[in-house]
Amino acid sequence: TVSVLYWRVGRGRGGLTPKKFILFKKKYINTTHTMNVTDELAEKRKKLQEMRNARQAGSNLKRNNTQQPAEPRPASTPSTEESSRPSTTPVYGGVSSVTQREASRIVPKPVNLTKVFPASLTWNVAPAGKVDSYPKSVQTDIDTSVPVEKEAPKVDSARRATVLGAALTPPTTEKKAPLPESDNEEPEDLTDTQKHDILRSNRFRDFFETTSFIVERALTDRDILPPGMTDSSETVFVRGQGDPLIRNQTFNDAQLSKKITKGCPITSVDFNPSVQEWFLASYYKQPEGQGALVDVEGQVLVWNMKIDRPYKSFTAPADVAKCMFSKFHRDLFIGGLYNGQVCVWDTRSGSDPVSVTPLTMNGHTHPVVGMDVVGNVNFHSLVTVSSDGKMCQWGLEKMNAPIETHTWQPMVTVGGTPVPREIQATSLAFRDTENNKFYLGFENGGLMSCTRASGTPSPDLFDGHTSPISSLHCHPANPQAGGDDYTDLVLTSSMDWTCKLWHPSKKDAPLFSFNEYEDYVYDVKWSPVHPGVFASCDGTGSLSLWNLLDTMEMSVGKVTTSNKAASRLAWSGDGKSIAVGDAGGDITLWDVVGQESAPKAADWPLLGQKLSEINAVC
Repeated sequence: TVSVLYWRVGRGRGGLTPKKFILFKKKYINTTHTMNVTDELAEKRKKLQEMRNARQAGSNLKRNNTQQPAEPRPASTPSTEESSRPSTTPVYGGVSSVTQREASRIVPKPVNLTKVFPASLTWNVAPAGKVDSYPKSVQTDIDTSVPVEKEAPKVDSARRATVLGAALTPPTTEKKAPLPESDNEEPEDLTDTQKHDILRSNRFRDFFETTSFIVERALTDRDILPPGMTDSSETVFVRGQGDPLIRNQTFNDAQLSKKITKGCPITSVDFNPSVQEWFLASYYKQPEGQGALVDVEGQVLVWNMKIDRPYKSFTAPADVAKCMFSKFHRDLFIGGLYNGQVCVWDTRSGSDPVSVTPLTMNGHTHPVVGMDVVGNVNFHSLVTVSSDGKMCQWGLEKMNAPIETHTWQPMVTVGGTPVPREIQATSLAFRDTENNKFYLGFENGGLMSCTRASGTPSPDLFDGHTSPISSLHCHPANPQAGGDDYTDLVLTSSMDWTCKLWHPSKKDAPLFSFNEYEDYVYDVKWSPVHPGVFASCDGTGSLSLWNLLDTMEMSVGKVTTSNKAASRLAWSGDGKSIAVGDAGGDITLWDVVGQESAPKAADWPLLGQKLSEINAVC
């Protein structure tokens, strides 16, 4: 008996160690307690056999438990037989004698589920006092000789409901709650104070201006009519061709209650390169004695060529000398001020600039007379020049300080030594395909060819005009030109009543002088689509259209835009419209039709032949 216990303790506890043997000896051998191990093992075998029999009986009962339903009994309450049954599992010193392998074979007594969840649960909801009962003998006679269509049995769910194999909850007869009375009632009228607050709110004003402008734009669209059927007030036929220049309409703030630009000279006009029907105009301050209601000194208006009222107005800390749209951002435009600052506006934001350069010695301290955005869509910068010849390069994302500065001044020889000559710059123009090559016009009538690259020789100064150069423009690049490059052709306008054509890479003097004018020539621009067409405006309020491929002796079309001096002009991107601003604050839009707005592929080599003829004569 001792050896059997000795073997079981060592086997059941993972091996017998000396320490375990000492504990075993003290507990089982050196005590007065005697045990009959043989009887214990016999009793355990008997218990295991009873458990196997109970498990077999439970499995048989589970297969037939649906035949005899029984009353449910709470599972947590043990039966009288189970509660009174004594525990027969012997324990020695708190340790059960049943091994782990034997305990895993013990299966609890199965529970009869039919006692808890019967297979068929019937819920009788018949009204009290009305119980329907039918004896077994009641039958219905059916004539089987006549085919009868079977119908689905009708069940009175309000009186009897039967659910098989699951519990049932009574059907609900509650009605949906009615909507709150506040949802059915009409909203209360706003008080006069609330209406006044809404009308004065910035959010409502922005919404109203935007939506009304969209509706007005759709109602005033004239594109449904051919050019010959527009309601133009003046038509001027181009000489010898029969193609007219048509006055489209005039833009001013006459319809506004507050005349902010009436009588203010226009200093810049520019079309949006991304959206061709949008253009801007910058205005100089109101002359003294005309009583204009001007709250700020600088003013810029953005217009749509389909609507005769401004879309938005923008303010500046000082008078705006130059203004232009960004080439690579459809919503941004830049302005140079007379106090030397440079501003950037965003048409999606308010009227104030989103970025302004500080008034420091690092930037400009004289009026900004020229600017251009150079580079490509991925990397570009703003280049500005002031009247003192100082050039600054800016990043549009960071305008607090210039990236690079340089001062350009003509050089004159005094006693055999070249010294800088302090001459005021008046205009700037970059070559269309160049980021470093540009030209400067000066108040002495000279034209300077410059390069921004370091280590370049001193700039070349060409004399041509006898009065200050008012504007200059380089020939635009065009994909239709093929291998012909005319971007080094330069047009200049001057207060000596002339326009001149330059080819600085071939000759250091003007190629040709256009002398048809009777007053100062304030602006000149090449056509963006036709290689030989350009337009100019002068102090008489006239717009002149020239075509080098037709004749160079006189303009092919000339119209009077206003009784005041025409100060600035701009071409639309498609070359079919010209906007001309005058000294009275009006902008007149002209439609260009015919061959001047629809060039042919042969026009590009014809311009090269024309230039060769001019160089041979000169």
